[in-house]
Amino acid sequence: MACIHWEGRAKGLEFPTADNPVTGLLSTDLGIKLCYAFGGAPYQITGSALGFFLQMYLLDVAQLDPFNASIILFVGRAWDAVTDPTVGFLVSRSPWTRWGRMMPWCVGGRGGGGRGGRGGGGD
Repeated sequence: MACIHWEGRAKGLEFPTADNPVTGLLSTDLGIKLCYAFGGAPYQITGSALGFFLQMYLLDVAQLDPFNASIILFVGRAWDAVTDPTVGFLVSRSPWTRWGRMMPWCVGGRGGGGRGGRGGGGD
């Protein structure tokens, strides 16, 4: 959003006024930015802790060779590098439903994940 805000200023757009409230959509309030930051913090903390402790577990507890532990961690990251853009592309090309664009993907993803060999399907 910051890029749009500065590009708008460079193109001569004005800050929102009573006469022109539309340009107010180009800027984002600091409170909204902080809410997004606080909402994303648990995800980032979890990822960092998992990466740190999983490496220690693989090397110290499981007694894996450092090369093999690196391969295990790399394969997970490489898989994410392929699947994340692919799923993002598929979701962005999905048609809108009355529940939105994401809800069918969330429901479908949960149904397959629950039965995926972890005993979630009542087996």
